[in-house]
Amino acid sequence: MSRKSEHQISFSVFDVIYHKGERVTDLPLLERKEILNDLISEDTPLFNKVQ
Repeated sequence: MSRKSEHQISFSVFDVIYHKGERVTDLPLLERKEILNDLISEDTPLFNKVQ
């Protein structure tokens, strides 16, 4: 028997380490945040982008 949970799952994302198979940690934080913004749209309900 299945029961719906009262809790909603979400993921908090604050940085990106790899993009398209390349390590991007040497890039400035602002560039990595731009990549992250391109990867996760605003209407994705399970992800919270940390500013």
